[in-house]
Amino acid sequence: MWLAVLIVGFITGITVYLYHVLQATTYWKRRGIPSVPSSNIFTNQLDETTSYDHPICFQLHKWTKEFGPIYGIHSGMMPEIVISDPELVHELLTKKFEDFYGRRSSPLLKVIQNSKRAHLLNARGARWKRLRALTSPIFTMGNLKRLIPTVEKCSNYTMVFFDKAYETGKAFNIKPFFHEFTMDVMCHIALGHKETNQFNNPRTKLVDDVFKYLGGTPFEKSAFMAPALSFIFLPMFIIHSVLTSNAFSILIGQLRKAVAERIQERASGKTTTSDLPDFIDFFLDLLDDEVTDGAFTKTNAKVAKKVTEEEIVGQCFAFMLAGYDTTADTLTTSSWFLAKYPDFQDRLYEEIEEVCDTPEVTYEQLEQLKYVDVLMKEILRLHPIATSAIARECMESTTLGNIPIEKGTNVWIDFVTLNKNTEIWGDDASEFRPERFFDVTTEMQNAMVNFGAGPRICIGMKLAYIEEKIALGKILINPQY
Repeated sequence: MWLAVLIVGFITGITVYLYHVLQATTYWKRRGIPSVPSSNIFTNQLDETTSYDHPICFQLHKWTKEFGPIYGIHSGMMPEIVISDPELVHELLTKKFEDFYGRRSSPLLKVIQNSKRAHLLNARGARWKRLRALTSPIFTMGNLKRLIPTVEKCSNYTMVFFDKAYETGKAFNIKPFFHEFTMDVMCHIALGHKETNQFNNPRTKLVDDVFKYLGGTPFEKSAFMAPALSFIFLPMFIIHSVLTSNAFSILIGQLRKAVAERIQERASGKTTTSDLPDFIDFFLDLLDDEVTDGAFTKTNAKVAKKVTEEEIVGQCFAFMLAGYDTTADTLTTSSWFLAKYPDFQDRLYEEIEEVCDTPEVTYEQLEQLKYVDVLMKEILRLHPIATSAIARECMESTTLGNIPIEKGTNVWIDFVTLNKNTEIWGDDASEFRPERFFDVTTEMQNAMVNFGAGPRICIGMKLAYIEEKIALGKILINPQY
């Protein structure tokens, strides 16, 4: 009898699953919206949206050319819509933030985001609001000014390695140097490292491996194909992470140890003698493992100025990832364009030589580097990075323009199409012309959302610009390059 029940239950479960799979494949068609066809009804466009080696931004641009400015895709069974209209983008990120305040994430991470270790990148609702409010003071003008000597110190060390590579007389790949630089900066300001260990820092490769690991595990992909079973895939994901000692679990373990050691130091009466507390010290001043978040509201209600030990670990993890690859990639691409356009490189050199006329760089000097500023913006326009971080999830059924969007639907922005729209950027939209940012229109402002926009705009944007300006300045001002 029990065997018969199990067989019937199994067949029923498979039937229900197949029904939902078939419903998913016609989801956008039933709503009158074009969609990308799939050769696999179980995965649909999942391989494209989770690929590490092939950035999704270029695939979205390719699809937009074929299916138009608004179309649907599916990551497994999850419905997603792609937009490239600047007004819809502005509505998504700013005007209707209360309906789209969640970042797009896998069904598995939706479970994780409710764990004790949620961080600013994956937290939602009231918890995100609290973490954002507590983190914002780190990036005030006063604190950024205090970080500049640390960034400059790390950049000076990078230049030593540049010199050694240059002296060989051979061509070399510049990207690893920028990766070492940005990781060095993160280790100093987030974890409190006092000495540099560029090209001997195990965390550089470790974080690289974390990027490859996250999003590509069979458990996360399975969760996309069967979201209702995420509660089963999550413990499997955790057990796999622990047993295999992968990069994710190793990095989390290292950060947890660093935070625990700092707590122990404080408990024993040891305090830092530095006048520049790192992120761990900053958050430990707010430590309280009894924190309760209420419901998310769009009002300016006060949030508890408290953070748990596991949230501190999560914040350090988020900073290590967010502040590493993005800035290094932008610096690498900037270097390539400067080599290709020597006239603009000369203009940059003149500006840096004129403005930075003191032994040590100041915040005020960096603010005056207008040509470096427009260079960064033009690079991000032509070569957008971390575009998946700007994708959003609909938290309450609403509309974008006149398009009904159901709760749980993800929204992608096609950055390549948006950033090369000739109606916004002019007939030379595909060309390198940083000077266009000296005369920014409202349309350009609304379209330039590579760091996000609205309440969830990248909290570390100004720090990234500081790193990029100092690093490029050090390279360009060196007479031998």
